Amino acid sequence: MKIILPPDLKNEPSHALSFLSDALTALPDGETAVFEGGILRLGNEKGERLFRALMSGEIAATDYNAWHQNANPAFLLSHRRDLTIDGNGTTLLFSGLIRPFELDGCRRITLKNLTIDWERPPFSCGRVLSSDGNGIRVRLDDGYPLRGGEPVVSYQDFDPAGTRPGGRCIFEGADNVLSLSEEEVLLRGPESAFFAPGSGILFRHLYSYAPLIHLLGCEEIRMENVTLHAGPGMGVIAHRCRDLTFDRLQVVPSEGRPLSVNCDATHFIGCSGLISFRDCRFEAMGDDAANLHGFYLTTLRTRSPAMAEAELTVTTQDFTEEFPEVGDTVAFVHRETLLPYEPHKNRTVEEVTRLAEGRYLFRFTKPLPDGFRPGDLMMNLSRSASLRFERCTVRNIRGRALLLQTRDVQVRDCLFESCTGEGIHINTADGWAESGAAGEIEIRDCRFLDCGYGHTKYCDAVGIVVGTECPEPAVGVHRNIRILNNHFEGNRVAVLLSCCQAVELADNRYCCGNERVKLDHAEEIVIRDCPADSVSIGENTARITVTEEALR
Repeated sequence: MKIILPPDLKNEPSHALSFLSDALTALPDGETAVFEGGILRLGNEKGERLFRALMSGEIAATDYNAWHQNANPAFLLSHRRDLTIDGNGTTLLFSGLIRPFELDGCRRITLKNLTIDWERPPFSCGRVLSSDGNGIRVRLDDGYPLRGGEPVVSYQDFDPAGTRPGGRCIFEGADNVLSLSEEEVLLRGPESAFFAPGSGILFRHLYSYAPLIHLLGCEEIRMENVTLHAGPGMGVIAHRCRDLTFDRLQVVPSEGRPLSVNCDATHFIGCSGLISFRDCRFEAMGDDAANLHGFYLTTLRTRSPAMAEAELTVTTQDFTEEFPEVGDTVAFVHRETLLPYEPHKNRTVEEVTRLAEGRYLFRFTKPLPDGFRPGDLMMNLSRSASLRFERCTVRNIRGRALLLQTRDVQVRDCLFESCTGEGIHINTADGWAESGAAGEIEIRDCRFLDCGYGHTKYCDAVGIVVGTECPEPAVGVHRNIRILNNHFEGNRVAVLLSCCQAVELADNRYCCGNERVKLDHAEEIVIRDCPADSVSIGENTARITVTEEALR
């Protein structure tokens, strides 16, 4: 079915949005909707009102509960089947604060040939005129009018000749914008003296409002030739989804802008099946290109040998509850080290009782492991998606390119360039409560160029970091990792391995100075492409083999 906007709605964003929403809602299952092409300006009064409330401080930029309650979805598809939405080259140009697509409980939906952009994203940028301990004086670029008093949740520098981040980003302690004239403003906050005159500066007025595309409980979703230029939150959040395919997805800024989406390009919570990226491009986001994880639940008390009460101590990125359901397999994890109890002590959930939001009572098919105690963690093994990330480019981003907290991963033939953090981070974290122990990972035929140069957290290596964030680092949290035939080039160590076991490095090429690989809390590490004097071996390591079979 061809969807053609009536001419009298072309300059009426709210009416145009209603027309398109009604057309998609009326589309029968099994059909294809084809847009007319061109640029469609879309918005509504609620979105404009929310943007004004943000910029005036009526709703605090960090009041995430308020923003979640005002997600303002434009196109809502609930429990639909076998639909294709073909943008036919259309650009949906949004204004205000709005969530373009919400898919709930859908199966076999394809979104393709579509671009999403924003007239005025919730960030501003300009050039640093001067900086000292009193603040940063900024000349605003065209298109970012400010009156003064607008909130600033973070600010970062960038190369004014392009989109490459300068490597410095502040997330706390900034004052609201102080207007000096129609074209100049003053930013006050930490480290202001380090922002060099002449550099570009970007400041976000809101960190994460709502994703451009939210997938909740969906299966077999495809995105083909979709471009996301800007948005007031993450690009895609998928929660409790299964089997997702991204083919030629691009998350890149519009010409002349230093930022695409405000934070992660894609984010996956408690997903299963296979998540596949092929021939995708990610540039100038505020955070990761992709983050895959579950959540740890903290045990509060045991009620019987096979029953435990637990809670999720953090809020999920889409404010939707995440917990194991009946039939899911749960692993039990030591809080101090994030080491799982023995694999044979995993249990299946037999019954779940919701006690309150984020708090649950679980009955398992067998008694809890010996020694498991309040404060220890549970992780859901049944929601640990596999990943294929192939022939993709990630460049010029503030943060890491990939954050892998899952199992069965293949990253192949990709370019990671000018990321302020490491190219790939294999991790699990107590503070974020993001699970879990990673394994069965192969990274091969990739190039890591000038990454890890930032002045903020997560800049420990040019290429790959394996580790944990918990009170006590321990051997063996992450297992079975192969790093093969990659190229590392930059000013920091290429690979940092910690809290892991059974890792192989072979046929890699290093242009990173004398120190190429660092190890600590690691066992069964085989390095076949480095001389011994380029490998730094720290504490709690054993069975380390270093040869020069394929020295480059």
